[in-house]
Parts: sequence; structure tokens; C-alpha cells
Amino acid sequence: MKMIYGGGVMVNLKDYNITLFGDSVPAGIVYEKNKLKRLDKNCVDMVSKHFGIKVTNISKYGQTWSRLDEKGIVENYIKNTDKSKNNVAIFFMGGNDSDYEWKNVASSPLEYHPEKTPVSEFKVVLGKTIKELQNHGIKVLFCDLTPVISARYVDNVLSKLADRQSIMKFLHNDIENVYRHQDLYNSFITQYAELNNCAIIDIRNNFLKNKHYEKFMCVDGIHPNKAGHKLIAKSVIRQIKQHLKTKKQQPTQQMMGAVARAHF
Repeated sequence: MKMIYGGGVMVNLKDYNITLFGDSVPAGIVYEKNKLKRLDKNCVDMVSKHFGIKVTNISKYGQTWSRLDEKGIVENYIKNTDKSKNNVAIFFMGGNDSDYEWKNVASSPLEYHPEKTPVSEFKVVLGKTIKELQNHGIKVLFCDLTPVISARYVDNVLSKLADRQSIMKFLHNDIENVYRHQDLYNSFITQYAELNNCAIIDIRNNFLKNKHYEKFMCVDGIHPNKAGHKLIAKSVIRQIKQHLKTKKQQPTQQMMGAVARAHF
């Protein structure tokens, strides 16, 4: 896993100005007792407290990459950022982009319906945003997406918005198409991050490796619950610590290699 570093030497995390762009997950929104609420302490708060760092969290419920682009949110961030500082932009979003306007879908389930951010637009905005930030010397980091639980989302959310039978027609009577479609968007995030040499924090697999990862998710199937936020924080903290440890060992290993070469 790649993490934040400069010139091959790890810098103190406190030296960075970190801004997080996200949706309802890093905003700490959970679904409990048939309503949305905000956690008092979410995964971002936990990580920030652990390392004693400040993260400017501008995550917003329903946020999409197309909305970031249309409203010029990243452009405004670049404009107002002190370029003399070590700036890091973290993106923890993308699930809403893969979603649909389900009332429209249910009204004509056999017709084509675009996602909230169609695939072609999603990839264009991803690439453009990364380049804009990197061109201004801002490091870009991604968190991959937490998985969805298709049955919970359809039964507890979508079926309350529109006719379930019509929704299932659109899904070709395969409820797991919800999961697979969100996973497709997640694959684009990791692909574009790797292509542009951006750091990636693996969150998704820390859910999936649990045989019963549903215990970390709310009944709506799309928001991690309180335990899920703890799992995310634990995963992020572990990966950052591992990176710090690796970077700390590298100078010693490089020096030993130089000494060994000098003797042969």
C-alpha cells in the first residue's frame, strides 16, 4: 500500500494540511430507527484523534463527483489553498455516483436509465480532478468504497421509494447487481488512483474479509454503523502505522546495502 511521503523520506503527519472530500460515510451519517442521524464520533474523528492531527472534513450527504465538478468545489479549494504548505486532498466518495434515480427507474424499468454520474463522466471527472490537484503540488489520496448489502438496500430503502417488482425488473431479477454496479465504480477509483500514482487506503477489503460484514453496516445496507466506523478507523490507523514503520526502516536498509557494496 502506498501512503503519503515526500522525497523518499517520511514527513510528520502534523506537517500536512489535510482536506477530506467525501459523502455521507466520512460525514458520519448512519441509519437508525428508520431515520438518518450523525454520529458524535465518526471514523475521521477517531483517526484524527489517534494521530493528533487536524483533518478539514467537508464531506456531505449525497455528494457525487459530478456535483463536485459542477459546483467547482475542488477549484475553489485549490484557489484558497496556501501552496507553500504541504497540502493533501483525500477523496472518500463514489458510491452515490453509481446510484440511480429510482422513482424514474421504477416508472419504466425496461428502459435505459443513467446513473447519477454516468460511467463515462465519472472517469473524466476523476482524471481531471487528479491532474488539477497534482499540477498545483497537492498530494492526492483515495479511500476505496465501503461495500453495500444489496438486499438491505432494496428491501429497506428502495422498496419504500418505489415499486419493488419494477426495481427488480430493472435489476434483471438479480438483486446482487446493486453490489456489482457499485463495485464497478470502486474499481475505477482504484484504477485511476494507481494510474496517476495516488495513494490508496484499502477500506473495502477490511469489510469483505469478515464473513458477516453485515454486522458493520446499518439496516439500509449502504452506511457503516458505529461498529463499522470503528472498523474503518482501525484499518486506516493500522495502514498508516505500517507505512510509517516501513519508511523508518528504509534508510537503515539502504545504508546497510551501501556498506555491503563497499566491501565487494
